[in-house]
Amino acid sequence: RKLTTPLQELNDVVRRIGEGEYEHEPRAYPIAELHESARLVVGMGRDMGGTVRRIESAEQRARAHEERLAIVVAASGEGVWDWDITTGVVTRSERWKAILGDGADSGRSVPEVLRDRVHPDDRERVVASFDRCLHSGEVFDEEFRLRRVDGLYVWVRSVGRSVLGATGQPVRMVGAIADITERRAVEDELRRAKEHAEAGSR
Repeated sequence: RKLTTPLQELNDVVRRIGEGEYEHEPRAYPIAELHESARLVVGMGRDMGGTVRRIESAEQRARAHEERLAIVVAASGEGVWDWDITTGVVTRSERWKAILGDGADSGRSVPEVLRDRVHPDDRERVVASFDRCLHSGEVFDEEFRLRRVDGLYVWVRSVGRSVLGATGQPVRMVGAIADITERRAVEDELRRAKEHAEAGSR
């Protein structure tokens, strides 16, 4: 009230003069009260300035965090995906596109991609594991074959975890896939060599 009353009346005087009421005089306020109003205005300005600086600092920290995360993701060689279940929007990194092919699965949900692109021999296991983890909040961690845009299959390891809302229903799921085709090829070669050696020793 100490702040608003003098300012409101001053504004009213300006309005009246503008309308031609030149005889109107504002109520006189004690100088101490005007000083107090001025002090409050200055204090509000300082508070607002501090708030703005804190917001700017938070934004700078957020940008720095995003930049560090982008560097980590790029260095890991993994394709990151972020599924906002409430809106249905899926965001995929450039590495995801590189693994599966440019333009792969744009606008499709993660379950749709799994049911369509996972190799038939892996599909039942992977989909069941994904559905369980989606609704429980457990970590999803599976290795399986995924079909690229060009029709070829690549071995991937996919890891993800859902975020459950207040009602216990999933609202978001974030994960990543890594191309492990070369590793699986080496493992298959070693397994065949071992089987051949064991067969020769009989």
